[in-house]
Amino acid sequence: MSAHGVRVLWYETSRDSPGLTSAQHAAGQGADILLVSGGDGTVMACARGLLGTAVPLAILPSGTGNIIAASLRLPTDAVAATEVALHGERKRIDLCVSDSGQHFFAGSIGATAAVLRDASPAWKARAGMVAYAMSAARHVWDPPGTFRLRIDGEPMPAQQCDAVLIGHFGRLITRPRLERASLDDGLLEVGILKVRPFLDWIRQDRPALKPPRRPPLDWYQGRQVTVDCDRSCPAERDGDCVGSASHLQVAVSPRSLQICVPPSRGRPQRMKPLRSWVLHDTRVLLFQHAARAHRGQIGTGPCAWDRTPVPR
Repeated sequence: MSAHGVRVLWYETSRDSPGLTSAQHAAGQGADILLVSGGDGTVMACARGLLGTAVPLAILPSGTGNIIAASLRLPTDAVAATEVALHGERKRIDLCVSDSGQHFFAGSIGATAAVLRDASPAWKARAGMVAYAMSAARHVWDPPGTFRLRIDGEPMPAQQCDAVLIGHFGRLITRPRLERASLDDGLLEVGILKVRPFLDWIRQDRPALKPPRRPPLDWYQGRQVTVDCDRSCPAERDGDCVGSASHLQVAVSPRSLQICVPPSRGRPQRMKPLRSWVLHDTRVLLFQHAARAHRGQIGTGPCAWDRTPVPR
């Protein structure tokens, strides 16, 4: 930042103040850009503080899932993300708004919210996406619920499914995704999740493996979505659990947030499927475990193990 002649004001977030107040204060101080380092919850807490202002939001992805950054094809490298903040394009994107007036990027009700709720914060800090995989394993046998949806006022047949996802999603979650989907088209994406055997998720990108199966997520689009369930289920917004509910009503808030994105003339970052993130974090975790085991064997002679910390 100093090399670019940029004056920086620093604000720290906390559990009690996740970013809304800091963002409002920064905008009031005349900030030209707000660069947020954090996961989806921190990013959206800051984004709410910028609604109705001309200050663009820039993201330095440093959470576990980073769904927002992945959907925008933002780089995860700190230097590259800073370059996007200073020299990237400005784009207005849609957000979701609940019936209580809360803005968010994406949310869900059902099994996905339970997985996010029960993922240990300590394990997320240590193992990344592996923490979500471990939490998902505990919920894989949870019974499905009966969900009734209305999209733009049109009722859909009752669905026996595990979760309903609403918002804006990239291909990080699963394939195929609606190819016509966009973050500024005034439409929400609605995914109906039906958990199937693990091999079905692998077969999606390998048509040579038979027999072909339906994808675990069926996608729809609309401007307003109402969800009713036969029982109270966990609900989440941007990765943060917001309690339990049996009724949700979500509408689109068109082009309500200005955000910094990579230049359109450049080649967008290719998004990796979910299993790639899990496998990467698993390898990192195993490497760290092996390194700690080696350090436990440190001796006193000339052949002692190097005590240099293992990079994350």
